[in-house]
Amino acid sequence: MGVTEEAGRVATAAVESMKGAPLAIALLLVNVGFLAFAGYVLGEVAANASERNKQQMDLISRLVADIRDCRQGGRP
Repeated sequence: MGVTEEAGRVATAAVESMKGAPLAIALLLVNVGFLAFAGYVLGEVAANASERNKQQMDLISRLVADIRDCRQGGRP
């Protein structure tokens, strides 16, 4: 028996047990929706942070190179 089959059985059992409680089903759906939304938002935040870190490292590298050039009399 695979993990997918077992997960399917657990999900089926959960749905069967909640057939008499539509409020519980609604709450479950709201929670799943919230978790999906939170995952999406966190993924976007992580992607933005990664891009911002890359831009900051590029800026720092250029500043260090400029300072080095000025100290060595390279560029005016």
